[in-house]
Amino acid sequence: MASASLSAGNIRLLANDTAAKGYWEEEASVNGVWVGLLADAFPGSDGFVLQPEGQGEGGYMRNDVLVRKIVDFQSGKQEAYLVFEGKSSRGNLNTAGSQLLAFVRNSPKISGQRRVWGVVACGVKYRLYFFLDGKAVQLKLGKPRVDDWGHYLGKPSQGPPSTDYTLGLTYGDAGCVESLQRFLAYARDHVQDFYP
Repeated sequence: MASASLSAGNIRLLANDTAAKGYWEEEASVNGVWVGLLADAFPGSDGFVLQPEGQGEGGYMRNDVLVRKIVDFQSGKQEAYLVFEGKSSRGNLNTAGSQLLAFVRNSPKISGQRRVWGVVACGVKYRLYFFLDGKAVQLKLGKPRVDDWGHYLGKPSQGPPSTDYTLGLTYGDAGCVESLQRFLAYARDHVQDFYP
């Protein structure tokens, strides 16, 4: 099956080329890149759905994308896995992170669950979070690498990185697109057993 995402190389090129700077000034463009990355990591064939403008009950708060897994197709029961908030390059990561935390805390659809992953992006910059019992823990990534059995490792560790990640980082750097992709694959499989 074809990938829903731009290639890592093309994302990096778009993030680093000064001629493409205007691309990241539109929130829809930022979200478009991330929707592709999330769709690849959380495929519909495994029961995942990407819900744009995911709303809390009552519809008074929204986040840009809510990733849920349908765990029972007869009843429609779903479990949240990841919340995403994207902003244009003029946005602020601290503000976006606070907005996402408020969404998690104030949405009964999410806050009833003990754990959910979070991503905020402003232009090419991004941060990763894990929400546990309504508290946010910022996460950092390792360099993309393979273990002794040939498995890609994407498990994050607790704490903020020394600088915010960008989609323009060189392959091999912690936080580059490839390490982000490995993290998203890890997040898909470990929302219930991850402890920061």
